[in-house]
Amino acid sequence: MNDTDCFLGLHDRKMCIIGLSVLMELPSRPPAVEAVVAQIVPSILLLFLGLKHVYASRVLAKQDALTRAPPTEEEENEEIPSDEDEANESKQKMQEQPSAPVGQEEEEDEDDDDDDDYWDEDGLEGTPLEEYSTTLDYDNGEDEYQFFTTALLKIQSNDAVWYQSLTAPLSDDQKKQLQEIYSLAQQRRSAGVKGQ
Repeated sequence: MNDTDCFLGLHDRKMCIIGLSVLMELPSRPPAVEAVVAQIVPSILLLFLGLKHVYASRVLAKQDALTRAPPTEEEENEEIPSDEDEANESKQKMQEQPSAPVGQEEEEDEDDDDDDDYWDEDGLEGTPLEEYSTTLDYDNGEDEYQFFTTALLKIQSNDAVWYQSLTAPLSDDQKKQLQEIYSLAQQRRSAGVKGQ
């Protein structure tokens, strides 16, 4: 429960929310779940906060892509640099800066390239596995907001003591966030939204 902040990607957060919701609903809960009852809902709220940021960044990225000017004919026909061009540039840099030890600059460039490959502009996307889609990721997949609120409301009506154990440790800010999640789930249900 202490590592829910380590779930970085959209898919990872959704899966964790759904998994914790299923654990909350179990009629006969394992002792391990009972031991962390005070951390379950706050952890889910943290995951929803992360999802909110990911969804917002996706909306901004879509808007940016739509407002970006289409490439000009000149940009479309621009020559792609070859490995030979890169080798010539490296050679020229080495000649301009003779004070750097041989090989050191190349290592730094390679490290920078590795970082660029891993961290794209959508840094909030999280993990490299995000590019793979599962049924949860499709538009007709399970909606995590509706899944969680349905589970929590079912617990509230069927097991008031367990519901109290889950929600009693929430701060006023967390209670407000929980209400926002309920409202958003209802809006998504009314709009017929399934997985985003």
